[in-house]
Amino acid sequence: MFYDTHTHTKFSADSEMSIDSAVDAAIKNNLKGIAFTDHFDYNYSCNGINENIEFDYDFNEYFKTVSIWREKLKGTLDILFAVEIGFQPESDVYNAIKERLAGFQFDYIIGSTHVMNQIDPYYGKFYEDPSRGVKKTKLQAYGECLECIYKNIDMYDDFDTMGHFDYHIRYAPFEDSAFYYRDFPDQMDAILKNIISKNKALEINTKTYVKNPLDVMVLMRYKELGGEMVTIGSDAHSPEFVGLNFKETAEIIKNAGFDYLTYFKNRTPVLYKI
Repeated sequence: MFYDTHTHTKFSADSEMSIDSAVDAAIKNNLKGIAFTDHFDYNYSCNGINENIEFDYDFNEYFKTVSIWREKLKGTLDILFAVEIGFQPESDVYNAIKERLAGFQFDYIIGSTHVMNQIDPYYGKFYEDPSRGVKKTKLQAYGECLECIYKNIDMYDDFDTMGHFDYHIRYAPFEDSAFYYRDFPDQMDAILKNIISKNKALEINTKTYVKNPLDVMVLMRYKELGGEMVTIGSDAHSPEFVGLNFKETAEIIKNAGFDYLTYFKNRTPVLYKI
């Protein structure tokens, strides 16, 4: 029934999931399709932490490998050529991404923000304020992340869906780490209006909601502003997370006013009924 439009295989520097284990999990979970969206984060920065990690891989090898599985499972599982791009609002990063993607025929591109002002929130250091020697408040930290996301989606056009707008809450140290639209209405409206104006989709990433609930107000506001396309992805880095909580999450999306989910083929949106 569902398409998992966000998964990571061994082509991603932070994943050990093999393609065969991923497709086995997808078939076991009755998925209709899966996108292998391995990480390409040019000039990934952790502000001095774990700087040896490099989110890059051989696109030619990726297409060669995925093509074999795509043909092998034709008629059983729809496999999409895809990539998750890590955006940063610098011209050298923008130009490097554009050059790197040239000539490759992906079905689908996720545009994500992993680095917020030179550091990934995955590392707790992001939540510190070194200038004052204190921890950032939740409103300060989340507001900073939304500012970075807006800068990125405003600068870039070559993507199909905005990945995990609330990625940062996964690693937040707050007692209540959930994201609430009511805390950032102006910033979220600016982000949602931007992707709607560019005809981009909004991703609902089920990995983010393992520990924190999805605020349905984000979806309702997106719908109210004219948003129509919603992708759903597990962000799986291991097979047990492929298709994670899709049925439950789809019900939330439906209750927010959406009758369809979206995946992309040849960079063209395809809507399918929930």
